Amino acid sequence: MKSAIQLAILAACLGPLSAVASAATDDQAVPTRTVHFADLDLTNAEGAGALYGRIREAAKQVCEPGDPSNLHQLAFSQRCTEAAIGRAINDVNAPLLSSYYLSRNKPAITIAGR
Repeated sequence: MKSAIQLAILAACLGPLSAVASAATDDQAVPTRTVHFADLDLTNAEGAGALYGRIREAAKQVCEPGDPSNLHQLAFSQRCTEAAIGRAINDVNAPLLSSYYLSRNKPAITIAGR
């Protein structure tokens, strides 16, 4: 298992603000944060929770809105953060971490009546 992951924001996932990202030249790197976790035991809830916290903080830093008072940027930031966390959880591929993540991000299910 890898002991570090990188959170990357890809222009394809940026939605309506992708024009801002595509304005960057090819020489500019996509923002990333490396999250180290070699010191954590991912076979217990404490280690999985600690890594989830690190991933969440890194995603928030990478996806921070330029202007928090701009509702479009704020909405983009939230979607970006959720996507980055999901990708990182998937990249780590640790069952307990995945369970920890899913328990905190339960999708709302609506059943339509007849």
